[in-house]
Amino acid sequence: MTPCATLVRHLAHRSRIVHNRLYDTVRLPLGARLARLAAEGVLRGRSVLLVDDDPVVRLILGSHLRHASAEVDEATDGKEVVDCALRQGRSHDAIVMDEHMPALSGAAATRRIRAHQGSQGQRPTPILGVSSDAGARTRRFIGAGMNAHLAKPFGRDEFIAAVQRLLASG
Repeated sequence: MTPCATLVRHLAHRSRIVHNRLYDTVRLPLGARLARLAAEGVLRGRSVLLVDDDPVVRLILGSHLRHASAEVDEATDGKEVVDCALRQGRSHDAIVMDEHMPALSGAAATRRIRAHQGSQGQRPTPILGVSSDAGARTRRFIGAGMNAHLAKPFGRDEFIAAVQRLLASG
């Protein structure tokens, strides 16, 4: 093993950081490196409204979306996303929304957005629900009007692929 590979392996093991370019160059096979590079820019020209009350989650998911070249606006709770989504003059290509938020849950916010869009004759904005819940809760999210649900934890590639599918279906 080269000294560089040994150092990267040691640093990655100690810090648990595995998604940087140096580590990828040393550890990932060529196909995986090419796939990761291909993911850069896949959301170019798309705008996404990211909604989560946890600033760390917003930071991580926002970083993933920006890495894929999406334009990202953020909201911190269900009431704020409803206000933002209903505001005239600014529409988003998609909304990524957490379920468990203060003021208004993701499902309740989705119902309000859908009701408004329906009354105005607007095309429904695709909504991806993200939460740590799975199973029966997923059906509740979809029943509220979300187009898809992604259960946490998930990786960057899985998240970006879910947003791409959401945009393709909407």
